[in-house]
Amino acid sequence: RKALEHMGNEHRTVVVDFIPTAENFAKWAFDQVEPHITSTYGNKLRLVAMHVWETPKSRASWHK
Repeated sequence: RKALEHMGNEHRTVVVDFIPTAENFAKWAFDQVEPHITSTYGNKLRLVAMHVWETPKSRASWHK
């Protein structure tokens, strides 16, 4: 949430400079969130994966 604060509460569209596949969004989201977790929690907590669901039965994942 903090990584996307600059978009405001009413912003529903994310404009990106890559092909907007679930796989690419999983990596992008990981790259947006991970630095905030590291700076907030240091070595006490780390992000190891990001999952983006396309449908109730289909997802893409990014693992560091």
